[in-house]
Amino acid sequence: MATEQSKKTIIAPEYYEVGYHVMPTLSEGDVAAEGLHVRKIVENAGGVVVKEQLPQRMSLAYTIERNRGGAREKFDTSHFGWMFFEGNSSMTENIVAELRSVDTLVRFLVIRTQKEEQATMKPRSVFRRSPHEPEKVPVQETPTAVTPVSTEEIDKEIEKLVSE
Repeated sequence: MATEQSKKTIIAPEYYEVGYHVMPTLSEGDVAAEGLHVRKIVENAGGVVVKEQLPQRMSLAYTIERNRGGAREKFDTSHFGWMFFEGNSSMTENIVAELRSVDTLVRFLVIRTQKEEQATMKPRSVFRRSPHEPEKVPVQETPTAVTPVSTEEIDKEIEKLVSE
């Protein structure tokens, strides 16, 4: 029995993240279904989803061109989603092969990462600020002391301004 236990090796889980862009021409319901489809692909391959964000509409930093059915398509927007999962390298090969067959994905990327990165990273913003939208500058209000002024003093100041 001791030899059987020594033959078993414990493999530490590896952590991966998949980011994907879904076609912008899909309806909101279809986009959510595609996010669930990607999750199902990961889970069917044996991955354990730790954290995810379903696709949300965003403007792309550059135009993505893609061949589809002999026609060239250009995309300036998409629905971006991501998920963080546990798995191994052979599992990710199957995931990549399955994601390549999904026609509604414009682009995707599967990367190996570390659990610590996932735990400490800030939530990602998928929406960028429009170049036409003015920046919001925080206004700092400074308390000012209000001193009462008599009407005589106001009249004197007005006379000075008018006489100049």
